[in-house]
Amino acid sequence: MSRILNLFSKKEIISKIKSKDDGRAYHIVLTDTGKELLKELNNRSAGQILNFAQKLGSEEKNMLVNSMKTIQNLLSTNYDNHILAGEVTFREGLRPGDIGYLIYLHGILYSKESGYSLEFEGYVAKTFADFLGHYSPEHDRVWLAEYNQQIIGCIAIVHHGEKEGQLRWFLTHPVFRGTGIGKRLLKTAIDYCREKDYDNVFLLTTSIQQRAIGMYKKAGFIQTESVESDQWGKTLYEERFDLKLK
Repeated sequence: MSRILNLFSKKEIISKIKSKDDGRAYHIVLTDTGKELLKELNNRSAGQILNFAQKLGSEEKNMLVNSMKTIQNLLSTNYDNHILAGEVTFREGLRPGDIGYLIYLHGILYSKESGYSLEFEGYVAKTFADFLGHYSPEHDRVWLAEYNQQIIGCIAIVHHGEKEGQLRWFLTHPVFRGTGIGKRLLKTAIDYCREKDYDNVFLLTTSIQQRAIGMYKKAGFIQTESVESDQWGKTLYEERFDLKLK
């Protein structure tokens, strides 16, 4: 480092100013030559970035901008996930690519947080395939939460007959937990069941999902079944919770 600084000093790129507070210390500042050189480097760098960006399509540019915004927010000294949550949008219904991404989110998050094996991702994929095969716009709903056009939360209601709905695929990205997004999704799903005049809404989960179970109980769900099971690389209890609406 000292060799580099000495070289910069000889080339009059920097100058050393003795500290007024500590005679042993020096402040290093850019000279006018150094400032011009820095300006030139910044301009050259900006030109390279512009040249690269011009080759991108509109969708790729949006992805780049959104990713940079996310990085800026996460690295901010006053980072707060409640601030990020303020920029979250909600939508109803599925678009091409949504299901594939939701399967990915379930696979990666449940593997990391619950230790589920790859078999779980296959199970989730099958449930979505079954859903699409029996999808009824009249009775079924999917709600998504998005940040920077990327899905960070999901919940769905799948009809079972005329008077019962199943709550499925409830998930919130870890970065956004504790901000009220999951609570809003859950309330939206339950309100929908009331609007459809369902008698009951139920869900299937496992004993490992204690955070979600806590939310279900606060919303009025009651555990009605618990069966020990070995699946997805774990020994766990499969549990059913019901919410009577009438």
